[in-house]
Amino acid sequence: MLEPTQNVEAAWWGVPAESCFALISASKDGERTPSLHTLAIAVLTEQLKGARQLEGKAIDEGGVLGGIFPKEDGGEVAVLWSPLGKRSALVESPEATIEIVSLFGQPQSVPEGKCLVRVDVGPEPVYIHTRKPGLHLLPSPVIAVSQDANSGFQFTLVNKYKQPWNGSIRFANAQGWTVTPSEQAFDLEPGARAKIQAACTIPTGTKRGSYAVEASLNLPDGTPFAFPVSIAVHPTFVVPPAPSGFAWDDPSAWKEMPLALKLDQSDQVTVGRAPLLASLQEEQYWKGPNELSGEAKLAADGKDLFVYLEVKDANQREPKEWPGVLGSSVEVFLDLRAADSGLSSPAYGPGVHQIVFKAPTTGAPEIWEPSAKFGKLEGVTVTGVGSGNGKYWVALRIPRAPNNLGKSESFGFDIGINGPPAKGNGRKTQIMLFGTASNNSDTSAFGLGTIKK
Repeated sequence: MLEPTQNVEAAWWGVPAESCFALISASKDGERTPSLHTLAIAVLTEQLKGARQLEGKAIDEGGVLGGIFPKEDGGEVAVLWSPLGKRSALVESPEATIEIVSLFGQPQSVPEGKCLVRVDVGPEPVYIHTRKPGLHLLPSPVIAVSQDANSGFQFTLVNKYKQPWNGSIRFANAQGWTVTPSEQAFDLEPGARAKIQAACTIPTGTKRGSYAVEASLNLPDGTPFAFPVSIAVHPTFVVPPAPSGFAWDDPSAWKEMPLALKLDQSDQVTVGRAPLLASLQEEQYWKGPNELSGEAKLAADGKDLFVYLEVKDANQREPKEWPGVLGSSVEVFLDLRAADSGLSSPAYGPGVHQIVFKAPTTGAPEIWEPSAKFGKLEGVTVTGVGSGNGKYWVALRIPRAPNNLGKSESFGFDIGINGPPAKGNGRKTQIMLFGTASNNSDTSAFGLGTIKK
C-alpha cells in the first residue's frame, strides 16, 4: 500500500501510460475511468477457468479463427471470432446442452435439444461451453472467395449435406454500395457446387480499405446463415490542371484549386489510433483533428506535379533525430511503376519513392529521400512556412522529367503527417491519407491518381 505521505498522483495516474492497454485509466486530476478492457478480461478469466490451454487445438475455418480447449471438469470451451466481420459459424455439440457467452459476458439463447447450432461471430470473441468433449466447427459451405480487378467478386457454394439444397443468396446493398444482382438462386444436389458471381458499384470518394458485403442464405434445414465477402478498395482521384504561370509556392494560389484531400479521421491514423476498448483518459492516443490534422491539394501541368498541404499540429516539434520521422514531419509517397509492373500495389523498390521533410519553422523545410537507393527523384523543390501557433503549410514541386513522372497520366499517391506527443520525444501519431506506408515494414498502400489533361 502507498503510505499517506506519498505523492499518489505522481506514483500512478499522474504518469502518462506507455502502452496501448490499461485496466483502469485516470486523468491527471485523479478522475478514474475503468476501461472496457477490465470487463473483457474479467469475462475472459471466468470463461477460461479450468481450461487446459496447452492441450487446445487451433481453429481456422471459413474466416473463423480461435481454439477449442478441454476443461478440468471433462467438458470443452471454444473461443471463436471473425477478423473480417460478422458471419455465421456452424458448431456441432456432443450434447444438447450448450452455453454461449459474449466478450462482455452476455449469454446467448440456444434452442433446447439442438446439437447443431449456428453461432454469430464477429471481431469480438465468443465463448462456447459444453459438458462433454467433441465440440466441432463444421466447414463453411462458402469457399474460394475472390475479388476481380473491377471490384466484383465470386465464390463457390458447396452442398455438403445429404439432401438437395435449393434457395437464394441475398446481398445487402449497404454503405451506399450496389451489388448486382442483389439476389441469386441456386439448386444443388448433394456434393454439387455452384459458382456465384456479382458486381459491386462503389461510390466515388470511398476511402481505401477492406470492406465487407453482407451475404445471407438459408441452410437446407431452414437455419439462417450469413457471411461477409471482403472487397478491397483503392481510392482514385483526378488531379486538376494548374493554370498558366501557377504560383505553386504561394498559399493564396491554392485557394482556387479544387480537390481538397482531408487527413482528419481516426481510420487514417496508423500510429496512435485508439483501440475500440481504450479508455478516453489514455493520453498516448490521437485526440482528434485539433491535435493533428491536415488538408492536401494536388495540381499538375505539362512540366510538373504540385502538392500542397496545410497542417494543424498542436505539439509541433522538430524530430529528435534527423533524418527521421520521430517528430513533426511530412511524408509523401509516389508509385511511378507501370500498371503491369505493380502500380498501386504494396512494394518498395525501383519506381516507388518516399520523400520526408521537416515541418517548417524558419526557412525552407529540410528534405530527405529514404528511397533514394532505388532511384532518386530529379529536381524536387519544397517550400513552406510555420505560423508559430501549431499550424504550417508546405508545397512540393516534382518535375515530370523522364526519370520522374515522365508522360505518365496515372500514378500511386500517399501522404502522411507525423506529430509528436505533448511531452517528450517520439512520434505519437501518423495520419496517412491513403492507408499506410512504412519503410520499416517494406509495405505501402496507394491511392491511384490520374492527371487530367
